Formats: sequence, structure tokens, C-alpha cells
Amino acid sequence: MLSLIVDNQKIDTNRVIFSDGAVGYDLKDFPSQPKHVVISVDPSFKISGLMDELTQLLSCQMDIDFDTEFVLNIPYLPYARADRRFSAKGNGGLQSFLFKLSDLSIDKLITVDPHNETALLVGCSQFIDVDYTTQLDAFREVIARERLTPQKEWDVIIAPDKGAKDKAKKIAEFYKLPLVCCTKERDVGSGKLSNPIVPERLDGKRVLIVDDLMDGGYTFIQLAQELYKQGATFIDLYVTHLIASKGLNVLTNSINKVYTYQTCCGYATMQDVQKFNRGEI
Repeated sequence: MLSLIVDNQKIDTNRVIFSDGAVGYDLKDFPSQPKHVVISVDPSFKISGLMDELTQLLSCQMDIDFDTEFVLNIPYLPYARADRRFSAKGNGGLQSFLFKLSDLSIDKLITVDPHNETALLVGCSQFIDVDYTTQLDAFREVIARERLTPQKEWDVIIAPDKGAKDKAKKIAEFYKLPLVCCTKERDVGSGKLSNPIVPERLDGKRVLIVDDLMDGGYTFIQLAQELYKQGATFIDLYVTHLIASKGLNVLTNSINKVYTYQTCCGYATMQDVQKFNRGEI
């Protein structure tokens, strides 16, 4: 859920859930006049309740002064994907979220591999400071954790679409691997992208698809089918944030192994990922 670090010391939040679902906090051990307060959000947290939790936590009577810095550490930031209004009467999710954080006196936002780094930085410049871990740095942590050698594991890095190209390119260049950037067709009526297009043959190649997020997984299943048609021998997937709202078993027969920086929103765990990679799911 939410954890609290004050001047490098963990503070018990004394979180209470009432019978009607309301949440309360009692910061009995909160020190006087702290300089640095970090509120961390567990990636498994259902994001729909985040703003209410933050509001209740920050409404506690805190003995702080004007110089106290409040930092929100939220490794998975779903609002980063809502970086624009998708229709004339649609909401701007990222801007609304940042505005609310500013209203709650959050001074700084820390996150990992936001969907659109430029949009986040521009949006934050109006409200709060931002610091983030790039996809490359997150990927390097996973490679070290899993004890992998990319040059031995894969022959090609795959960007599933133009939106993923720049980030995937940085990973490919860092590990000196070729990059293949796929594209998608846009439905004229709905505007949705589908039907992945692989621009070249991949005969005998071991490939790694790289993206920032997997939700249901259908995009990667579609792409894997096309990659196999182009001759790929096996396909692995790396995503920084793994939601897997439909479970991991949907990837069976499409993806060989899944690697991720973190699982999010409580649908799957890292243990589930390990089971999938061992063929137990």
C-alpha cells in the first residue's frame, strides 16, 4: 500500500480500513519538523484508490515547517499513458493527476519508465519536480537480477511499434544488438492500431520484444504470431511494468519467457512470472 520514510527513518502509518471501505491513518510516531518525507506506493496497489489514500494520509496532523519536502515514490505511474486528451471531451489523466498531487503539497514525483517521458516532464514542470528511472536502467537491473547475458540470449531486439522504438533502440545500442522496429495498421473507422507488420525476415533468430507495459497481452500475442511467420525461432518478452490482467497463461505458445522490472496492480506476482518461465503455467 503506502509506506512512509521520514528523514531516512521508516514510520508506522497505522492504517485502518473501516467496515464501509473507508481508510484512516494515525501517524503516532511522526517526528517534529522533518526535512524530508517520502511516501512510497507499492506497485501492487490498485491505483483507483490512490488519491483517497494520499488525501487521508496527508490530512494527518503533522508537525512540519515550510521547508519540509514531500516526495511521492510511485514506481508504476499509469496516468503517464494518459498524456493527452484522446477525444474532444475526454479527460487529460496525467495533467489531472499532477494537479491533484500539487494540491496535496507533493513537491517531487519519482517513478520508473513513464510511457512518455517528454509529456511527463512537460506536465510536471507546471506543478512538481520529477525524477525517473529510464527503461534502459530498469532493464539493466533485470538483466543483473536474472543473471542474463543479452548477447548470448538474443539475436535481435524487437520494438513492437513506433512508440516503443526510441527506448528499444537504447537497449539495442547498449548491448550492441540489431533492432527491428515493427509497425501497426490503423483502423480508419475506430482509429485503433492492430495487425502488426514485421518489416524483415528473422530466419533462425532469437528475439526479445521490448516495451514499457503489458496489460492483457493480446498485442504481444499478435506480434509473436507475425514474428514466427517471419522465421523467428523463439520469442521472449521484456516489459518494465507487468499487469497481466488476463493472466500469464494467455502467452503460452506465443512467448517463451517473460522478464519484467515489476508486477503491478495485484493481478500477477514475480512468483507467477517464475512459474511461467519454468513452464508451470
